[in-house]
Formats: sequence, C-alpha cells, structure tokens
Amino acid sequence: MLSTLSLLERILLEANSIPIETYTFVATDEPFFRAVIDGLAGRCNTLMVPMFNNAVPLYVPNRQLVVVGADNINTTMLRWQLITIRAEATVELMQWFNKQLENGEIHIILDRSFRADLNSVSHVLPEMNGACLVIPKTQKYKVLQHLLRPLQATSWIALTVMLLVGSYLANRYFKNSLPATLMFGADLNSSTISRTERTVLFASLLVFFILSEAYQAKLLALMSSCRYPPDPKTVAEFLQTDIMLHLGAATGTVVSFRQGFKRHVRNATDHRFSFDGGQTYGILLKCPFAWDLYVRWINQQYDRYGYNVRPQVHIVREKILSLPAAYTFSRNFLLYPRFKQYLSQIFESGLVGHWQTEQDRQRQYEQKLEFVENEIITFNDLVMVWTVLGIGFTMALVVFLIEFSFITMKQQATHYW
Repeated sequence: MLSTLSLLERILLEANSIPIETYTFVATDEPFFRAVIDGLAGRCNTLMVPMFNNAVPLYVPNRQLVVVGADNINTTMLRWQLITIRAEATVELMQWFNKQLENGEIHIILDRSFRADLNSVSHVLPEMNGACLVIPKTQKYKVLQHLLRPLQATSWIALTVMLLVGSYLANRYFKNSLPATLMFGADLNSSTISRTERTVLFASLLVFFILSEAYQAKLLALMSSCRYPPDPKTVAEFLQTDIMLHLGAATGTVVSFRQGFKRHVRNATDHRFSFDGGQTYGILLKCPFAWDLYVRWINQQYDRYGYNVRPQVHIVREKILSLPAAYTFSRNFLLYPRFKQYLSQIFESGLVGHWQTEQDRQRQYEQKLEFVENEIITFNDLVMVWTVLGIGFTMALVVFLIEFSFITMKQQATHYW
C-alpha cells in the first residue's frame, strides 16, 4: 500500500526520464504532509519558496524542489533556515498562481482556498477537517439556581399546590396549621388533637422529612459535582444558547444560510480573541488549528502553575463547515494522470482519513491533562455549600429571635394585665 512519501518519490523517480530541470511541488502544511516535506527536502538538500512569499533560500541548485505553504509552515521554514514574508490571499495572487500553472512554472498546488481557472486541471477530494465553533466556557451556577436545581419546575409547582390544598384542609378541619406544624412541629400527644389529626400530621411530617433530606442530599451533590452548566457538544445545543458569533462578512453570510444561525451571527471580525477568556462571544476557527491552540493553552497553564486549570473557552466538537481538498495540476505537468491515479488509490484505501484524524487522536490523548471538572472536591469548591448552610442558620436564628420576642412580649402583657 502506497504512502504519500513513496507516492511522491515514485513521481520524482519517473520524472528522471523526462527532461525537467526543476521539480515544483506546492503544498499546504497539512499534518500528513509534514513527513513528506521533511523526507523530500532531506533528499534534495534544500527547499525553495517562490517569489509570492518573498522567500530567499540559502542555496539554489540546478535541480530544485519547491515547497510552498499557504498556511502555517513556520516549523519547516525554521528547520531549513528560510526567510519568508507572508502574503494575504488576494485576487492578484490567485491570478499569479493560475498564470504560473498555465506556463508550467508550477506543476501542483494543494490548497483549500485556491480557485483554479479553466486552463488548469483540478482534482477535489472530500475533506474531513472543517471549521469548529470556539465559544466561552459556561459560568458557575448562582446560589438561587443551586437552590432550585434539585427539583424540576413541575415538582416545585406540584409541592406548592399540595401545600396550599393541605393548609386549606388543615385550617378547616384541624386545630393546628399544617405549615406551622411542618416547620416548627406540634405536640402530637396533646389531648386536644384527635386521632385523625394526629395521623395526618405525623404522615405529613414523615413525608416532609424524607423530601427535605433528599433535597439536601441532592443539593450538596449538585453543588459539589456540577458547579457549571454543561457546555454544548453539538451545533443544535449551541443554537439553544444566547452566545453570539463574531464572523467576517463572507463567512457570516455562508453560516447564516443554516437554519437557526442567523440570530447568532454578528458581522465583526475580531483578531484579538484569546483563549485566556474575557470574551462573551464566539468565533469560527479551523478545527485542527483550534485544537492545537486549546491543547497548547492547557499545557502552558500546567507548566506555569503545576496543576491543571479549567479552560476559559470551549470547542464544539461537531464541525460546522467542511472544506474540500483541492489538488490543482498544470496541463504541462506530464505526470498528472499517474499522480491522480496514485492519489485516488491512497484516498480509497483510507490512508487520507487516517492521516487527517491522526492529529485528532493525538489531541484526545493529550487532553488527559485537561482539567476534568468536579472530579476532586476541595474546600474552595464547597464555598457554595457553606453559603447555603450559613443562610439556613441565619434564617433559623431570625425565626428563633422572632419567636422568643413574641413569647417575651406575651408574658409581659399577661403580667401587666
């Protein structure tokens, strides 16, 4: 089974029989081409980059290999001591590329953003890497949200209705108030309480005790293990949030065609988005680039503090856009049919998918360093628990003081009268 390296070596080997003094190979810095670039550069002893990048090689042999990176090839440039000045993708640059292809100065271009004219031959393969949403991490639950979370809204409504109905019936048929009995208790052994009332009050106290204990147990569990709302894992879950996306005009227009996205898109390109947090909006990045920044940030925080820090941004794993891999050939490139045949065989064998997902598998392994929320409970993690307990003790103290003051005033009034 052919690999990319053996594929290109086969092409260069067959090219030896053709009177070509310069071999031109243009490729982006895709993960599965890094080994290819290094291997071929080692055999050719040098790299040269065309003038559109204004690169100056240290040595230009008669027979040269040209490797152009339209994305990020800093690693390759530094390794081979090349100087480069980047150029933005413009119409003039695309026209220059097409002119070079037409004249046979460039033989192959592999670039997602390049659009060839009719004078070249294009070969498009499905691209597994796409664009991902990078959005702010969810914030901690507030105290009120923690107090309401153990029971669903329907449960709170049902308990309120039951308490109101029970209070109405108790006030009508019993001598004791049901809410007062549940909160402050009652002397069930009193001779003034009938057997029916005693049975109902005891059953109510038992139910109230079970509900209160279950509520407290679930409250403590949620507050210690689920301090944050879950981050959206799919695009559909993201659309249920109120997070805005700051996108360029062209990208925003394309994304807005998807149902539900229009109200989340704001035409504003922001190059200051930081993984350190502080933003209330999200952006769109190429998935490999976003994950590289994400893992790099996690490792930097670990190296700085000695422990894992909760990331300030979240990457939605579902890809929102997929970009085709465009392979453009010059019509003067005599090895185009053979190259296309080998490339198709590699894609059909599944190697392209393996190379494209290799980085994803590596990132999943590296993310074991990522801070896993709520696995370990520290004292600071229980601040919300202490807050709720403090509120409970304060309310109990206030009720005690009110009851004590009422009893004291009642005794004084009886004494004077």
